[in-house]
Amino acid sequence: MAPLVHLPGVRPPNKDDIPRGLVVYMCGSGHKSWINEESIKFWLNKLWGRNNQRRHLLDWGAFRGHITTSVKEQVKTNTDMCVISGGCTSKLQPAEVSWNRPFKAKLAELYDDWFIFRGPVSTTPKGNRRAPSKPFLLC
Repeated sequence: MAPLVHLPGVRPPNKDDIPRGLVVYMCGSGHKSWINEESIKFWLNKLWGRNNQRRHLLDWGAFRGHITTSVKEQVKTNTDMCVISGGCTSKLQPAEVSWNRPFKAKLAELYDDWFIFRGPVSTTPKGNRRAPSKPFLLC
């Protein structure tokens, strides 16, 4: 399954700037880059549902976007859901510990490196430092 990167905004990076095999989800204008029910449904449609002819088990946290009626409806045809109680992720979701934590740590390291040492310093009209470009974070 391809990795999904969830970014704020409405304009995705140029296709040439996105590494092959990576799926980018733009969460829309005025939204923070947080996962919500809409992004969960995107993931289910574009990534989870593909190539799932057999029944599967999907275990995920008790985040409310995972357990809405529309999400449950969407997965019930080929998936059994198991909701992991808070505080049990490290015990019951090895992918979160093995893949997501190192990925997030590396992204934070790249951002810190850009912010402290190498980033082009451009500012907004109000004088705030602009965020790094999406291609910079995807490289």
